[in-house]
Amino acid sequence: MAFGRQASFWVSAAVVVHTFWTIAAPAMTYRLYAEEWRLTHTVTTGIFAIYPIVVVATPIRFGTSPTCRQRSPILLAR
Repeated sequence: MAFGRQASFWVSAAVVVHTFWTIAAPAMTYRLYAEEWRLTHTVTTGIFAIYPIVVVATPIRFGTSPTCRQRSPILLAR
């Protein structure tokens, strides 16, 4: 499926906005988690530092997974 030039721009912009939004989501509850878990600020920061890495890495890792599984039998059959 190919998008036009303008549609591609808006899809790309939406992906960027969504990424920034999900990365910033835990910042609103940062203090609540720090108090609830009784952790130091350094440990809580470390936990929340991993979150954006997972948000970005998950679609990259698992986004192509079904495609690879669909192609594997075809490649093995040759």
